[in-house]
Amino acid sequence: ALGYVRIIVPIIIILLGTVDFAKAVIASKEEEMKKAQTTFVKRLIVGIVVFFVPVIVNIVMDLADIVWAGVYKGCEL
Repeated sequence: ALGYVRIIVPIIIILLGTVDFAKAVIASKEEEMKKAQTTFVKRLIVGIVVFFVPVIVNIVMDLADIVWAGVYKGCEL
C-alpha cells in the first residue's frame, strides 16, 4: 500500500497545483497567485513528509534492532 501512496501523492500534488495556478492565471489577480503559490508549497511539504517519514521510521527501527541485539548479547554473558 505504501508503494501506491508514494506514486499517487506526487501525482495529486502536481494535478492540484496545476489547477490552482490555472485558476489564478485566469483570474489575473496577484493575490490569487500568491495564495496558489502558498497552497502549493504547503502541499509539497506534506508530500515530502508522506514520502520520507516511512524511510526515517525504518532507519530508526533498524538501529533499534541493532542496539537491542547488542544489549541482549551483553546480558547473556
